[in-house]
Amino acid sequence: MYFAYKKKPYKGDALKALNQLQIKSKNILDLKIKKKSVIIDCLFGTGISRNVSGFLRKVIIKINKSKQKTISIDIPSGIHGDTGKVCGYAIKANVTLALHSKKTGHTLYPGRNYCGKIIVVDIGISKKFNNYIE
Repeated sequence: MYFAYKKKPYKGDALKALNQLQIKSKNILDLKIKKKSVIIDCLFGTGISRNVSGFLRKVIIKINKSKQKTISIDIPSGIHGDTGKVCGYAIKANVTLALHSKKTGHTLYPGRNYCGKIIVVDIGISKKFNNYIE
């Protein structure tokens, strides 16, 4: 099941991609977490720089309270990628799939405590570009 925030309609390439998926979506505010679920977290990325608030804060609290297995993509939502700072609230992941390489926020506290096991996933970026993107 895919959850989306329906108050802000998708447009352009995002709408085209969503339509191509042909999957049923539900409003994220209606999120109900069943026992024995695996949650894939990709609410925010490494560039978050403001505190999580509003309905997304509620979603993060609900996910963390569920105690279900959570896999974060690149970095747990709510963790600043450069500093490891918790931006108000953050997902407490069991596993984090770090895309291309570990980010500074994976290694600094308190962010390190939110990552769980960190697995670096090769996404095809040549290692020679590391100096340009890190």
